[in-house]
Amino acid sequence: MKKYTFLLVAFACYFQAVKASSEFYLKINVSGYYKVKFADQQQITSTNEFRFHGLNAGTWTLTVSNEADQPLFTTAVALSEGYRMVAELNNFSNIQLIGSFQMAHQSWYLDGYSSNTQVIATVDDYTFGMIKDHLSSYSNTENKLRTAKEITKNNRLTSQQVTEICGLFKYESTRLEYAKYAYNYVIDKGLYFLIYSVLSYSSDDELRDYIANH
Repeated sequence: MKKYTFLLVAFACYFQAVKASSEFYLKINVSGYYKVKFADQQQITSTNEFRFHGLNAGTWTLTVSNEADQPLFTTAVALSEGYRMVAELNNFSNIQLIGSFQMAHQSWYLDGYSSNTQVIATVDDYTFGMIKDHLSSYSNTENKLRTAKEITKNNRLTSQQVTEICGLFKYESTRLEYAKYAYNYVIDKGLYFLIYSVLSYSSDDELRDYIANH
């Protein structure tokens, strides 16, 4: 009886974890020290980057306050089940949605039995379009590259998507730097030859050497 009770509790915890599978990431692009409340969670940090995990889908209130606990910004944010929403706050009058990215989950009860238990979810076309629009809005190459690296690291991009991002950079040296970085995170390395279409011949050779040693 105790064994069955334990299993019921375990499954209840598991399904609760599956239910609370949404996330919300916020970056405040205004220097300062802020307190951010979202859903039933609260974070205080000087890095201006806030990450909320284990959220239920639904519409939640976002409140940003200063050190004196004075509200600076409040809005409602709708989360979808199994998605991570990423947003930026450039001022305290409106919030900018960077994208909503489907997350991959691994079933705890299958872990170790099969290498195919993890479902890999790529960034959909609509969301990827938003990513490209956001990157295209950068006039500063260094900021664009840094943001592109963050997006590539935190999401499951395909070789085709990485190629399109690479093509957004004006300078060949920047394209090569991004191409090297993105190779470590792309989900279909067998198709990475697609990226050579946006690189020069000399960069092709350097990238091939890099891939051969990684």
